[in-house]
Parts: sequence; C-alpha cells; structure tokens
Amino acid sequence: MLPDESASCATAGTPALACNDRRVARVLRHVLRDLTMRATCASAARVAGLDRAYFSKLFRGVMCMSFTEWNASVRIAEAKRLLRELDLSITAVSASVGYDDVTTFERVFKRLEGVCPREHRRRIARRPVNQTPNAESATPNAETRRALRY
Repeated sequence: MLPDESASCATAGTPALACNDRRVARVLRHVLRDLTMRATCASAARVAGLDRAYFSKLFRGVMCMSFTEWNASVRIAEAKRLLRELDLSITAVSASVGYDDVTTFERVFKRLEGVCPREHRRRIARRPVNQTPNAESATPNAETRRALRY
C-alpha cells in the first residue's frame, strides 16, 4: 500500500532513519553506505525486495522525487562537499561519487547546480572567509596605533 500523496515527503538531505517506509529506508541506507557504487532503480528495487515498477512508485510517494533524482542529488551534494573540503581532481571527485565517466558527472552536476564542477570550485575559492577575531587582531598594538595616527 502506497502512502497518500499528502504525507510529508523526505528530502535528499534527510537521513534514511527519518523515512517512514522501512523498505525505502533500507535502500537509502544501502546507497548512502557506499556512494562509489552507483545504484540503479532496478538494483535499489532488489534491495527493497520489490518489483522495479512498484518500488519506483513507492519511492516517489515517500520521497516526492524519483529514485534517479534522489540518487543524483545525493551524489552531487557529496561532490560539492569534496570540492569544498579536499583538493581532489574533478576526475577523482567524479569517481568518489560513483561516476566512472567524468563527462556524465559534469553534465549531471551542471544540470543540478547550474555550473560545472570547476566553476563551482572557483566560486567557492573566491568567497571571503569569515575570520573570527582573535586577541591579536582585536588588541591594538604599536603597529596598529601608528597606522591609525597617519
């Protein structure tokens, strides 16, 4: 039995444990366990123990998006994190999130984010870093006093 359409939908960022269907939650945990292995709808249906067509309908009802959309959004979110936090090549990031073909990865990334991965990385690098004031910068010393006088 499918949940009614008015039920609250989970989002791509929602942990698998928050999912209200145990079969879909099992698939979410399975996919999130290893993002280097790109799951298909058919393989996800097997993990859930359901027919592919039924699983697809169930997943859409629970998550308010298709399995393919969710799968891509999770992988691109992880790719954005890797681009922000690590100095990996685009090819390495692509492989880390389950895309063997970097061209496919770049196409999916651009479709979801509006920019290619390289441009996304450039934009992140240009953002000003919010600096937390420390004792040295907050306390005037001889140099800063001299600079303020002139």
